[in-house]
Amino acid sequence: MIIRETFRRAVTSFLAVPTVIIVAFVFVAIGAYSLDQADPASLRSFSGFMQDHVFGDPESTATLLGTIATGVITITSITFSLLLLALQQSAGSLTHQVFDQFLRRRLNQVYFGFFVGMAVYALIILATVDPPFNPVLGATLALTLAIIALYILLLLIHSTISQMRPSEIIKAIHDHTLKGRRRQLVLVRKTHRTARLAHLPARPVTMSRDGYITGLDLNALGQVIDEASTPVEIEFVLSLGAYAAYGDTVAMVRMEDSEGDVADRLASTVQEAVKLNRVRRLDSDPAYGIEQLETIA
Repeated sequence: MIIRETFRRAVTSFLAVPTVIIVAFVFVAIGAYSLDQADPASLRSFSGFMQDHVFGDPESTATLLGTIATGVITITSITFSLLLLALQQSAGSLTHQVFDQFLRRRLNQVYFGFFVGMAVYALIILATVDPPFNPVLGATLALTLAIIALYILLLLIHSTISQMRPSEIIKAIHDHTLKGRRRQLVLVRKTHRTARLAHLPARPVTMSRDGYITGLDLNALGQVIDEASTPVEIEFVLSLGAYAAYGDTVAMVRMEDSEGDVADRLASTVQEAVKLNRVRRLDSDPAYGIEQLETIA
């Protein structure tokens, strides 16, 4: 359970984009291997040229692919370690928000995914080398990607230095806060600020989990309310961004028969509709962005 929750949190906050890119590189490697096996006539002259001048035999191809794979892994590890050290120094004056913004940026996620995917691609093509089979097209693409990776490395360094400027960090938090507010307006339009059926008996809904409230499944709540035969209202006593401990009351279900089976089903739906996370999410909790700006100030 803990491992699954940790993995889910990592995917939603950072790993989704890199994972997609890595999977794309795997499919590209499969496609390149298929082309080398098929040896299409339209690419025969190009592959012959590359084999004559670069990839003369399977052994030299394997050596080059091994160099590319180990080189990309080594350079990536060293560069990322140095970048993390630089981020740590910057976080000393601008708090941990530096790390949050660095991981949240989509471009940084693309960079990480590209370098890891590039290494995976080179290793897959290297594994296909089996004399006399010589994956010329796959190795050519690996060499091209390695050259591109070196240039992207420069872009990553420049981008990271720019992102550590206080003005950039504040601007990023500001922009994410506005996006979070726009998403929150959808929730605001579907809810009321005060209870309208306060005169009805109320049943408290307590949480069997703990974490920060990061979202609500309004569609599920609306469905069970529409299916009820009597007037029903669900009043949330904890707002988005609040921390719900185990056993805390998160909502009140108001209806005539607050102890019946329908109330039980409503309470169960409310528990499932509340989305919890170990950390607050800026994309759905704009108040968290304001707190970050106050912390930096």
